[in-house]
Amino acid sequence: MENIEIAQKLFNDKFRVSFGFDGEETVDSNKPGEFRRAVGWGGEESTFTWKRFITLEDNYNPYPGELNPWSLKKWYQWGARKFHFHNPFGKVARGKSQFLVYEIDQFLNAKNGLTINGEVQNTKMPWLVNDFVSVIKALTTGQQGTLDQATWDSWTVGKDAWFNPSEPIDLIVYVGSLADPHISDSAYGVYIDRWEEHFKRSPSGALTRLKNSVAPLIEANCRIGFDAACVAAGPIPGKNIPFERQCIELQKGWWSFWKWINNKIGKDRVYIESHPFKTNGEANPYLGWNVISDDDWSTSLCCPAEPNGLGGPHMTSEMGDVEFIRSLWQGAPTRTPFISRTDSTGAEIQERYYFLKDAPAAVEVKSEYNEFIEKRLSSPNCCSSGHNYYWCDLYGAIIAYHLIEKQNIRGEINPDKNITRNSILVPNSILQILPESFSGDERHKHQFGNKFKSSVDFINYIKLLLDMKQKSSSELYSPYINI
Repeated sequence: MENIEIAQKLFNDKFRVSFGFDGEETVDSNKPGEFRRAVGWGGEESTFTWKRFITLEDNYNPYPGELNPWSLKKWYQWGARKFHFHNPFGKVARGKSQFLVYEIDQFLNAKNGLTINGEVQNTKMPWLVNDFVSVIKALTTGQQGTLDQATWDSWTVGKDAWFNPSEPIDLIVYVGSLADPHISDSAYGVYIDRWEEHFKRSPSGALTRLKNSVAPLIEANCRIGFDAACVAAGPIPGKNIPFERQCIELQKGWWSFWKWINNKIGKDRVYIESHPFKTNGEANPYLGWNVISDDDWSTSLCCPAEPNGLGGPHMTSEMGDVEFIRSLWQGAPTRTPFISRTDSTGAEIQERYYFLKDAPAAVEVKSEYNEFIEKRLSSPNCCSSGHNYYWCDLYGAIIAYHLIEKQNIRGEINPDKNITRNSILVPNSILQILPESFSGDERHKHQFGNKFKSSVDFINYIKLLLDMKQKSSSELYSPYINI
């Protein structure tokens, strides 16, 4: 296979654009008697529809009069076909007892409202769910279905057509699960208590609610990701989660649901977060499922693999032929891409993103482990010196690295047996082109949206890297960063 064909396949298989809906924590648009859920992209507003979300025309647009560069439509026109919606139906807002929890039944709670122990967590938000299936199913199947004719025609007919029905999108919708609430989070305890009451009152009714929670996603032909699923109950109640934390009815009901969802849509369309950790020294019951994880979990010093111990994550070589999708979480200095560390003797130890060692955004941060000074990318910021906005001038190299190079979990002792298919979640924001910080700013022309006007440009970039890698005996990735 020629390198251009390999580059095209790498892009097709591994490049997935992510839209996060979970950044909001409070709601300012409540009216008397209303308690709306915290949702990104204007989902808390009653004018929201999924039709309009596709273009983000109701949201801030840095280029008025042009198509919003952050929109799904813009990314589709650019050439992306794989997408990820993170917590799309929002969370109970801060100030309520079940605040900010990733719920598995978030669709139902947005549609019908949610009350717990007499406290209204959120009132009904039908606009957040009404046209989800009709809009998303048309995009994932390439068929009009129940989408209205005017919208379908505006997508597919005439000079302004942008959607090709023969090239539908592939979408993961990421929701919650019924994971182990031993973490010190009272809101999560309220969530689990609510589900325990459901299961104790009616195991069959609670199981039906779980199925109904994902039914719209299945109808819309989506893949489904479950937050923290690797610490949910397994097939033997009480083995992985003590009964004092989750009752037997809930544990049995969750595993019944888990078997059902896998039979219903197929194991290849189900994803767990994070990668599975050993439990009591034994294989995690979710070992062998597709994974969605913050990439730092794979490299952090906090979580080394322990092949002969009782804890730690399973090695990538144990996971089998699964898709391992990594995201880059940019919210804290100690969770940005890990470049290197310097120990107490002054020795520099290379880490996963060592090829970024000379990047302007590379800074030293105090490690969570006192014996080290870490070099990482600085936390993202906007409109400051250098316009380090989600490292927009570095993302081309970062994404290409994830597409081309095999990634192992820290401590992997059998790298040749790692047959996971590594993919990356790409921030939807990086098509925005920020202005120069100063005349002749070199970083300006290396911004992702400036450098890669379409997926063809990016695929050619991958091909060029493959060509150079083929000719060079060096495994060092850094020379390729700014091509």
